Amino acid sequence: MIRQNIDNMHLLINHHFKDDMKRVLRKDILDIGYPASAIDPDNVIYQYFVLKKRLIKKCPRQIEYADTFARPTNQIIEQGLTLLEEKIRRGDNINPHLNRAMTNVNYADKLLFDWGIYHFHLGMMTDADGFIHRTGDLLYAVVTADKVYCLNVASHGHWADKDFLETIARNWDFLLSEYELPGVTPTKVFDSTETAALRKVNVNILQQLSNGKTYVPRGGGMLGNGGSSEAQQDRMQLESYIERFAKDIEKKLKEQICKDVKELLTSGGRVKSEIPIVHHYILDRISEDKINLILIDEQEGLNILEQNFPIPSLKKIVYG
Repeated sequence: MIRQNIDNMHLLINHHFKDDMKRVLRKDILDIGYPASAIDPDNVIYQYFVLKKRLIKKCPRQIEYADTFARPTNQIIEQGLTLLEEKIRRGDNINPHLNRAMTNVNYADKLLFDWGIYHFHLGMMTDADGFIHRTGDLLYAVVTADKVYCLNVASHGHWADKDFLETIARNWDFLLSEYELPGVTPTKVFDSTETAALRKVNVNILQQLSNGKTYVPRGGGMLGNGGSSEAQQDRMQLESYIERFAKDIEKKLKEQICKDVKELLTSGGRVKSEIPIVHHYILDRISEDKINLILIDEQEGLNILEQNFPIPSLKKIVYG
């Protein structure tokens, strides 16, 4: 009897979680100044993760220097390096020191995508577009949550200089440890020139260093179109999670309604099966740190249920 009454009920669960996620992340991209025309509606989740990878979170960091790091002999470049170091230690926004191509949401920074290495301009003045004045010499460095590991100051064009990987392995091998392939020996060891040529056509390669160890790309590698493999993987994981999340919400809601109906019938109540039970859910950003699950109730309005997606806004990353 209870089952029959339950089966006759009409339950409507209205949600569009993937579209909601795209809408929220699109706004995140717009909020930090990218034009709407640059956002691809079909790839906005990927674009968000590319920017999240490229942008450096605003926070204080310690600085470490490689054993072969040499301070610039050019006084202007030295002053620019000192300025950048002060910003790093204070926790200022250092993204204006990055490549001006950052203004293009689709810019593929292959040095970052392949080896996880940033390059910073060392000017003293800020140009009209908000970027630090471009310089011929750059700081090449690895950036983590709490430190900047300075490899060297060198001119443009060292995008595939294998010495950078050697420097990381020699000074901070822990930065490469999770990318090591123990016991693997590549059939060919590529030098810097060969690496540059292969990277130009978006080919990922294993790198064997002088320590005898072999590594996969510590930046996650490149897609066939030059994009970020890591960002694409993050996109696929999020979309898969959204699908599972939606099914889980539906399952829990149906179980709860069945429980409520059983309790109602047990107490002598009646179920009006002709009246549908409708639940409207959306995902939206309530804070800069998370994206929330919200129930829209016709009587009570918005009801924030949970903070389910710990996805920070890009504004939070850039401005803190």
